[in-house]
Amino acid sequence: MSREPTYEELEKRILELEQAELERKRMEQALRESTERYRRIFESLQDVYYETGMDGTILEISPSIEKLSQYMRKELIGKSLYDIYSDSRERKEFLKIVLNKGKVNDYEIYLRDKDGSQRACSITVLLMRDSQGTPVKLIGSMRDISEKKRTEEALRESEERFRLTFHTSPDSINLNRLEDGVYMDINEGFTKIMGYTRDDVIGKSSLALNIWKNPEDRERLVDGLTKTGYVENLEAPFTRKDGKIRYGLMSSSITRISGENVIISITRDITDRRHAEEALRKSEATLESIFEVSPLGIGLFRNREMHWHNQTMARMLGYSSEEIYGKNAGMIYQNDEEYERAERAINTLGPGKRVADIETQWVRKDGSAFDCHIRYTLLDPESEESDVLAIAEDITERKKAEEEKKKLEKKLRQAQKMEAIGTLAGGIAHDFNNILGAIIGLSELAMMEAEEDSSLHRHIERILASGMRAKDLVKQILAFSRQRENEDIVFSIKPVVKEALKLLRSSLPTSLEIKSFIETDPGLIKGDPTQIHQVLMNLCTNAEHAMREKGGVLEVKLGRVDVDEAMAALHHELNPGPYVRLEVKDTGYGMDPETMDRIFDPYFTTKGVGEGTGLGLAVVQGIVQKHGGAVTVKSKVGKGSTFEVYFPIIEGEKGEIQGREKVESVLPTGNERILFIDDEEMLAEVGKRILERLGYDVTTRTSSLEALELFKAKPGYFDLVITDMSMPNMTGEQLSKEVMKIRQDIPIILCTGFSHIIAKEKAREIGIRAFAMKPLVTKDLAETVRKVLDDNDLG
Repeated sequence: MSREPTYEELEKRILELEQAELERKRMEQALRESTERYRRIFESLQDVYYETGMDGTILEISPSIEKLSQYMRKELIGKSLYDIYSDSRERKEFLKIVLNKGKVNDYEIYLRDKDGSQRACSITVLLMRDSQGTPVKLIGSMRDISEKKRTEEALRESEERFRLTFHTSPDSINLNRLEDGVYMDINEGFTKIMGYTRDDVIGKSSLALNIWKNPEDRERLVDGLTKTGYVENLEAPFTRKDGKIRYGLMSSSITRISGENVIISITRDITDRRHAEEALRKSEATLESIFEVSPLGIGLFRNREMHWHNQTMARMLGYSSEEIYGKNAGMIYQNDEEYERAERAINTLGPGKRVADIETQWVRKDGSAFDCHIRYTLLDPESEESDVLAIAEDITERKKAEEEKKKLEKKLRQAQKMEAIGTLAGGIAHDFNNILGAIIGLSELAMMEAEEDSSLHRHIERILASGMRAKDLVKQILAFSRQRENEDIVFSIKPVVKEALKLLRSSLPTSLEIKSFIETDPGLIKGDPTQIHQVLMNLCTNAEHAMREKGGVLEVKLGRVDVDEAMAALHHELNPGPYVRLEVKDTGYGMDPETMDRIFDPYFTTKGVGEGTGLGLAVVQGIVQKHGGAVTVKSKVGKGSTFEVYFPIIEGEKGEIQGREKVESVLPTGNERILFIDDEEMLAEVGKRILERLGYDVTTRTSSLEALELFKAKPGYFDLVITDMSMPNMTGEQLSKEVMKIRQDIPIILCTGFSHIIAKEKAREIGIRAFAMKPLVTKDLAETVRKVLDDNDLG
């Protein structure tokens, strides 16, 4: 049984507990005060204090981060440092250093701010470990050094500019002590002008080297510098190392370098200028003879009266010197208005304006007029009664040439407009190709699955036919934009016109009557049937618009015509000979002459907003000119319009009629493994399904980078690579090069909408065995794949 404590023991224990409680409260107070001091220090830090986990997670960061960056403190806590490093690899490299050393001081990094901008910072970091020595977190401070970096860079740039200016200036630049003239530094300009090397002059005075031809010139320089601190344009002779005299124009000022007064001097070599001035003085005696042989008329007028002239002026006007001396200038102007206009030009001359120009017409003694450009100048601009020097040039021939130039420039602007349209059209056509690829591919797949005699099969066949027509149209647009060359053929235009009229009859309103007059054998032409089809469709669409309100008659005629010399003279695009003439005539509202002058300009349209682009007739003209033909137009307001299109006939050639080929039921097949890459997911899926229908084992990727990684992992698995050309991150060409580095024997087919995207020789070098033109057609793709695989087996 335990003993009960005595009163004294209890009292002692109570005192111990009270002391312990007081000590605990004292420690809690000290802790609160310490925490408060830490908080105040933490919140008032100018540098940024932070703690991060080893994975880069920000555990704590001081409010001063809000002054350094656009982030709020609460936004960053829990965020990864990798998110705000400009380059996450930099943080990984830095972490290696910290783990190796335990502490890193003043390490420079670049952080990415909220808006994407970069900020240079200096950080000091300490690695914290647990009791077992395992790294647990990083404690560090960060300081914004962007301004310091900018200042250092500005200083470096300033010093570099001074260095470049000093060393590259063609003028002589030298630094001399003011006290004794000893050279402290010189530039290359000094050595070239004076002939001394640096070793010759550094540490020696200009007086000791006898550089000053007249030592009193240096005294004048020093005196001026002592009084004002600078001297400008001091002209003095100097003695080169070889004893020759050069004249210099010197500007100097005093500066302090390393506690000494230093003269910095820039001297320009004016020896050649002095020689030129001397030569000019000598040439003044021959100036009058130069005036006399000048091809320009030169005259001196006083109060508008001729007081001196050269012989060219007299010959230009057809007078003798005696006949025009002292005569008023009014006698050579065509009328009083031109005489007064010239006087107004002369009256604008003065100190602020030294030259005035006018173009006018002068009249010769025989009464004939000629175009003249006159330049006036005052001999003494400060005088109110200064003589006027007039220089006249007969510009009659130049004016004629300028008119011709304007005509040529108008044609050039037209060509430039067409080129700009072509570039735009090419971009649209390229995107449309991808859409068509899906339509054509899925249509072909659907036709393979549908019963051949079913209505579904017929519907799909029509969709495919429309897609193929659109494919030809894209091909034409790419040719128009010079991104793809069309293959011209010799063909009869007659079936093309009939096909277009058949399409028009189903699309035009019933208020329009179509009449066609087509000769049995109008002749053969060479070109692109799809483009001819577009010419007729554009002309008929414009005709329909002109008759939309009141209805009318659309006449289309096709026949042969012989262009004679007289007609060829009216239309310089045509040469005498046989042509196929396509005529489109409407009974619409017609056009006035001003409109007719602009109808072939790109973007010009008389249609309302949203009804036309202004490109139709510009495209028509471009196509016809490409085919060696011409377009003529006749129209009157209220009487309709008639467009005549001429195409040169190709004699002695056999023509073709282009038809649509059905997808053959028997296509070349195989069982090889193919890697198919296209960044358009739909096109990749269509390509896969088509090739799988042909028996191949197909793997698809929509990323060229992913495709490359797959090929690296399984380089021997695939028998063929088919890749699109235009893809983000890595183009088909670049992907082909990387694939060939891994396996040189792998055949590659490049899919593209541009026929000239890469030269055949270059394509062969990087492993491209064939091109597949987009949009892909089953028959073409099947034959291309089989041919490439078979050639590779043989090779």
